[in-house]
Amino acid sequence: MDKSRKILPVGISDFRKIIEEQYYFVDKSLLIKEIINSGAEVTLLTRPRRFGKTLNMNMIKLFFEKSEEETASLFQGLKIWHCEDTEKYRCEQGKYPVVFLTLKDIKCDSWGETYEKLKNMIQLEYNRHAYLLQSECLTKFDRQYLGRILNMDASDADWQDSLNRLTGYLKAHYKTPAILLIDEYDVPIQQGHMLDYYDKVINFMRNWLSGGLKDNQNLKFAVLTGILHIAQESIFSGLNNLDVYTVLDKTYREYFGFTQEEVDEIAAYYDCKEKSGELRTWYNGYNFGGIDIYNPWSVVKYIRAGNKPAPYWLSTSSNDFVHRIIERSSPETEDALKKVMDGGYLMTSLNTQVVYPTVYDNPDNIFSFLVMTGYLKVNALEELEYGEDYVLCIPNEEIACVYKEEILSVFDVQNEGIIRYSAQLRRALFTGDLGQLDELLHKIIKCSVSFYDIHESFYHGWMLALTSMFYDTHYVRSNRESGKGRYDIMMEPKSARFPGIILEFKVLTENRAKEVEEKLHQLAESALQQINECDYEAELRDRDCRSIIKYGIGFYKKEFSIVKG
Repeated sequence: MDKSRKILPVGISDFRKIIEEQYYFVDKSLLIKEIINSGAEVTLLTRPRRFGKTLNMNMIKLFFEKSEEETASLFQGLKIWHCEDTEKYRCEQGKYPVVFLTLKDIKCDSWGETYEKLKNMIQLEYNRHAYLLQSECLTKFDRQYLGRILNMDASDADWQDSLNRLTGYLKAHYKTPAILLIDEYDVPIQQGHMLDYYDKVINFMRNWLSGGLKDNQNLKFAVLTGILHIAQESIFSGLNNLDVYTVLDKTYREYFGFTQEEVDEIAAYYDCKEKSGELRTWYNGYNFGGIDIYNPWSVVKYIRAGNKPAPYWLSTSSNDFVHRIIERSSPETEDALKKVMDGGYLMTSLNTQVVYPTVYDNPDNIFSFLVMTGYLKVNALEELEYGEDYVLCIPNEEIACVYKEEILSVFDVQNEGIIRYSAQLRRALFTGDLGQLDELLHKIIKCSVSFYDIHESFYHGWMLALTSMFYDTHYVRSNRESGKGRYDIMMEPKSARFPGIILEFKVLTENRAKEVEEKLHQLAESALQQINECDYEAELRDRDCRSIIKYGIGFYKKEFSIVKG
């Protein structure tokens, strides 16, 4: 990249730093105008990760915040300073006390760690306003409360009341209402769902946010950002003044992500206009309120990498939650997702208030979550007799890579040897060649399975990952009901020329080495017997599958035995 040009910022969410150090800045300052004009008391803006939420919130903070530092100069070259009725907006600059909190980094393994990080975050914001300890507008009781928060010896009730208290103290001190900004409010909530402390984090967030937002006379207004609108848990209980804008709404649609015009300007500035088609194919395609939006993170990374296309968004955070959705989805949902992965479309209603525990309840919730998080896009809206349905598809080539590399694998299969043997494995599995299958699986298991992997859930996931490679010829399903029970893995052929396959596993958890071979064979025979006795092949028969191969496998660490029926 030409050193004479401004640098494109990667991962910088500090608005002041970008302006003062003259990074390339895509001007989203008219977002401030929209917020002022809306007159909303509380606004929630939901967008996928890495679409500029934190930078925008930092910009809003620096525009409105009353401070000893001069900040008007940061905005004097921007659209907000030169728009129609500009004096109406300029007079709001630097006028209000601001409480600004970002929860984007609160991703912990337990509720205890999460609670400590939440308290640390709150304490740091209180410390930013520690001058209130000297305010003559606060009572002795108020200063004692401030001291408890600052010294980290406050009670649970104190922490839950911290938003309400701080905005009240600021209004008393400045004689003007405060502005409350909370960025990525739902990050710890999703983490809580993934790691089984959801109820605890929801309980805290409900009390904390309600105290700060519900009937709070100390606020000028509040703005929150996140990925989802989590309403059904009463996290915004009784909050009748909440205005929510998702990716489906026209309001605020151009302020998160890059528009076509903005990307054209970037491409012209960095002399890569000839790459416009590649940029569009890889990173355009998000539909926010009816206009096309580019993924800003990936556009910046693409140009900084010398115009090299790659799934940059994929590496920014874990896709664990999407993996869990795929694992628990129905065969119909799997079929629909594989259809869109192959360039097709699906039609569904959308729920903009998806709740984490209910994501798996029905396909509409799953597809709604994938739209809100950026894994699917709305391509069209269909008017139907009973209402409206949305036509969904994959946004672009980058997200297609996410599906192919992450979602369809379900479990992380990293070893290159597995890919090397895939063609041979397919042939052995589909023809029932036990000798070849035994040889190949032994090669793969030695280079990809640990001596300490001894649980059935591991081997189940490992085999599911292997069989998922054959999505082009088979629908691969796991833990579904068929006949008189639930099979481990079923592979339903997409064409009559391929066999249907059923795999059942059993695991020898502990035994003496000299008994392993005999015991594993007995387990494999037992697994095959279970397939037959429970009539797991009933589903394949109902789907007119002409040929069915049944495999029973017994596992023990890096050893196994396989039989066929």
